Amino acid sequence: MPGRPLEPFRRVQVSDTIRTEARRRAASLAELVGLAVAGSRSDCRPNLLPPDLKRAAAQARGLRTAVGFAALAALALLPPVFFYRGQIRHESAALARFQSEVSARRAFVPEIRRSSERLEAEATLLMEWQQRLAAQSNWIAWLADLERRLAQVGDVWIDRFGPATAGALPVTEPTAASRPVRFTLDGRMLDRAHPTHRVSAAAQVRVQQLLAALAASDFVARVENERFDNRQPGILRFSLVLVLNPATPL
Repeated sequence: MPGRPLEPFRRVQVSDTIRTEARRRAASLAELVGLAVAGSRSDCRPNLLPPDLKRAAAQARGLRTAVGFAALAALALLPPVFFYRGQIRHESAALARFQSEVSARRAFVPEIRRSSERLEAEATLLMEWQQRLAAQSNWIAWLADLERRLAQVGDVWIDRFGPATAGALPVTEPTAASRPVRFTLDGRMLDRAHPTHRVSAAAQVRVQQLLAALAASDFVARVENERFDNRQPGILRFSLVLVLNPATPL
């Protein structure tokens, strides 16, 4: 290891005589300086290493410090890393279970769709039967209503009652879809007060009451094509068309 003699007065301005004497007693002065430094209370530590080695040692100490701080930082990051890794594993397992359940339930989708189609078909069939039952009930109710209104006027007979023929339909309704249901009603009204003569004005009033009573029914939308025949003594013949109310289908 290379070295050089200690020169205590190398940076001290002294006379040449003292400098020569210091060189002659260099070994003793070196011992005196070492004893003085060792006995002092200061934190000064003598270091006889060359400057290059001292710089290298300082760099090594700095590197060790940096490595220590980096290790501490890595250790501080380990708990969060392990925690989030556990969370990721837990969520991944939950996602896998959810996907498995979804896949299992998708197998029921075709069966659910077929069941839904069957329910819709059955609901349609049930609605048709309900409409038929309602129409049958409407028939009975309308006939009872018609009988009650004829009895209110009195002395009225029905000769013919049924669906209107094509000749009785108006030309303004060419398509069957736009045609409401129509019924032809032919009958007679007896004029008891004038059995041997043509019907009186009172009979004419009664037949107008009959038309108004028929038009007031909930099952009739309007009365049209009224025709009358008073040629037979004591009897007024009438023929008319009843247009049924679409709100109460038969």
